[in-house]
Amino acid sequence: MLVLNKVPEIYQDYFRLDNAVDLVELIRAKATREQINTSIRLDTAYCKIYQPKKFMSDDFEQCRNTFSKKISSTFKDEYKVNDDIWGLDYDNGEGTKFHDHRNDSQYSAIYYLVADEGCGPLVFKNPDMEIEPKPGLFILFDSRVEHGVLPGLNPTARRTCIAMNAKVIVL
Repeated sequence: MLVLNKVPEIYQDYFRLDNAVDLVELIRAKATREQINTSIRLDTAYCKIYQPKKFMSDDFEQCRNTFSKKISSTFKDEYKVNDDIWGLDYDNGEGTKFHDHRNDSQYSAIYYLVADEGCGPLVFKNPDMEIEPKPGLFILFDSRVEHGVLPGLNPTARRTCIAMNAKVIVL
């Protein structure tokens, strides 16, 4: 995994999920803006969200295992993506305000399934950094780092991704 920034830690990697097309269809079919169906504050996230745990579903179980292995191999320790994994679907210039995940985990990550040209970059506040999303891009970072998504410049651009939090497993 390539280190983009050492302090705070921000890493990137590229890989393909075998079931990416199915995941995009699943997220787009189940994602909603209804606050009752999400524990994510929709006043900061201007997009549609699908959280399988809210529906007692294991839709992302295979992804959780893949992402847990990827994070564990990066840090040479056993990490597990917890139940806090969700799908996001952005279109029509949608974005997300700056936020962090400091109370939820040690690391946060984003995996891009779809990222059309002009869909808007992932931005970090400190360090001041922008990352253009691409399909298959996996970004891993310290959960305390404030981040957001700038609105897309292309009104027809779409971004569908999976975001997650991970903690070290204490044996």
